[in-house]
Amino acid sequence: MMLRLLLVRHGETGANAGRRFSGSGDVPLNERGREQAEALRKALLAEEIHRIHCSDLIRARDTAGAIAEGRPIEIIPTPNLRELDFGEWEGMTYEEIRRRDPEILGRWEADPALVAPPGGESLDGLDRRVGTFMAGLPDLRGGQTALVVGHAGSIRMLLCRVLGLPPRAHWQFGVAPGSLSEINLYPEGAVLVRLNHSPATPAG
Repeated sequence: MMLRLLLVRHGETGANAGRRFSGSGDVPLNERGREQAEALRKALLAEEIHRIHCSDLIRARDTAGAIAEGRPIEIIPTPNLRELDFGEWEGMTYEEIRRRDPEILGRWEADPALVAPPGGESLDGLDRRVGTFMAGLPDLRGGQTALVVGHAGSIRMLLCRVLGLPPRAHWQFGVAPGSLSEINLYPEGAVLVRLNHSPATPAG
């Protein structure tokens, strides 16, 4: 028995392009992000997908909607797949945060699992959310494929969970906007099939 997960990070947003912290903020795809979503749709045309879960934020919903175009599959909005909530740091650049909250930033960087941005969420909080989502997937076992459209943080945390890595190892996975990763789940463990693949867009 196997459950195959296709893991997609939403397409690019203006916040991504501007290197701004974007977690719970509901920012839309930019033009390049829409091109990436279309490239993902084309790349996955031949795939038989049985269920689609996505973060309920618009950048993920629009990416999932593009991929699902023409498929008779319900898209299931899943708040537990949201990005880490950066609280008061939402929309700020790293340099802006460093100037405003250098002490808190230093503590967060040293231990993000327990320390949260002001008014935001710790890495452990994100890990618990992703764990709750994963707990609802056993019914998909049996050679089925699920598409999961999330964010860099939620996808990296999912990879850590299924590969038996601690949450602090999340930064070891590169997950670019508009990228596709794939993992197969077996009763004996997980196999990472591909990581951070970006289908070609008209712009490159």
